[in-house]
Amino acid sequence: MVMAAGAGHPSGFPPLAPTLVLPATQVALAPTAIVSVSSSTQRKRRCRAEEEVTGAQKRKYVREMAFNKWTKCGQAKTKEFGHSRFGSATFCPSNSGGKSLKEWLGEQRQLKRDRETHLHNVEVEAHL
Repeated sequence: MVMAAGAGHPSGFPPLAPTLVLPATQVALAPTAIVSVSSSTQRKRRCRAEEEVTGAQKRKYVREMAFNKWTKCGQAKTKEFGHSRFGSATFCPSNSGGKSLKEWLGEQRQLKRDRETHLHNVEVEAHL
């Protein structure tokens, strides 16, 4: 006797995977096998455990300078000192060649538009 697909199942379709039915009470799981870890992980864990036992903590990083110093003028790269950024380019008033920030930003924006136009033209030519 051949049964039709899904016959005997409430939804009419056969189950996709076996269904696991767990008991209502919790069962204590057996301890799992020890997973192997890299030697560097073992060393770090051992050092942390030694630090906890001895009470000695790893020395904290102390930054020597509180700001990024611009090598061209020796000042902080912040607006307080007149610096500004556009993309990855930095404006420095002492190295601008007499340009104002507005003029420099205009040039940077024009350069960006020119690059985008050039890339667009190259893509169009590649598709032809």
